[in-house]
Amino acid sequence: MFRRPNGETNILQKAEKFLVPSLIVFSYHFCFRMFFAFVPIHLNRIGVTQAEIGLLFSTIPFVLLALTVPLGYMSDRYSVRSLVSAGILLLATSIFLLRFAENSAVMLPLFIGIGAGTAVFRTNMNSLYLKILGISSRPLKLAVFNSLQQFGYGVGPLVGGYLLLGMDLRDIFVVSSATFIPFFILSFKLPHIKPERFSLADYAMDLRRWSVWCFLAIVFVFGLHFGVEDVCFTLFLKKNLGLTEITIGKVFLIIAAVLVVMTLICGWFGSKAAVPRSLLYFGLLFSGASNFLMLFVHNLLQLIGVKILHVTGDAMFLLFYQIALAELFPAARVGAPVGLAATITIAGTLTGSLMSGALPGFALPFGVVGILTMTMIPVAALFSLFLKRERSKLYS
Repeated sequence: MFRRPNGETNILQKAEKFLVPSLIVFSYHFCFRMFFAFVPIHLNRIGVTQAEIGLLFSTIPFVLLALTVPLGYMSDRYSVRSLVSAGILLLATSIFLLRFAENSAVMLPLFIGIGAGTAVFRTNMNSLYLKILGISSRPLKLAVFNSLQQFGYGVGPLVGGYLLLGMDLRDIFVVSSATFIPFFILSFKLPHIKPERFSLADYAMDLRRWSVWCFLAIVFVFGLHFGVEDVCFTLFLKKNLGLTEITIGKVFLIIAAVLVVMTLICGWFGSKAAVPRSLLYFGLLFSGASNFLMLFVHNLLQLIGVKILHVTGDAMFLLFYQIALAELFPAARVGAPVGLAATITIAGTLTGSLMSGALPGFALPFGVVGILTMTMIPVAALFSLFLKRERSKLYS
């Protein structure tokens, strides 16, 4: 019987350790965005008001807000592989049942289920990847992980848009839930990480650092625009620009393509420093300025130009976000900090969703969050200053 040389086997095992999580996180974004990008249009068609849409979408980050920190702590104490599988199963079931919902009251518990499944999956998957991440080439490995997320983010709506040529919007829910099945099976191939023992006081020590508080403040404000995008972006494309579902799908693909390319480029540059602050500064500037410019977008060409600038900023900041988590906290207990940072992001997303329901139109919310994002640049400077001082004390 033919046997692989030990060296070749080790290489394949190492590749599988990073490839399987990356493929699964791609599948989550692909399957989720396949239907989720068109949910606002579906709700609008069946008579759900903009305020109700904002309320339903704010339900998801509210559930994430409640569950993410406890799930992050659990990922430090227990094996995360089964939790990832459970999250996928809960998501697929909730999405399937959404096919049969007729009004916002019936949809509310299903949106709660989607939020719970998302919390279980995201928290444990991100924690798992940071735990298995090696010291060498960390930004590059994070860039590959992030780029596959963004690829799924863009391809999902495109596939969903083409499927809508031959089926009803409701049927997309069924297709999306069924597409989760092979990746649910693949989740059982995720590596097992043995938990380590440590004291709860270690978490308290982390929260006494000013750099951590600056980081969390920036994360909250940056998260505002995610909520605005969830509620307003697809409706902005449909109502303000008059785009068809197919064109909307192509817009998401362009966004994803730029995110993939820029994330990989940023990963290469990010490997030059432990916590590359330039990614933070330019990420805040580009993302904030482009959101403000959405107030002046009146056609597809203007939109593409603004969104290219925007997703460049997002790619920079999101890569910085994960690099900072890996650098600020020990890998053995990074799960709870991942949960805390995600919770802060979710709180920002929830606030952004509620803002979108309160502010008139689909462009004004982008302008407001754009200004708020740029006000975080001085806070980023404080983050860099505090981090430098903390490291000086650590190594002195």
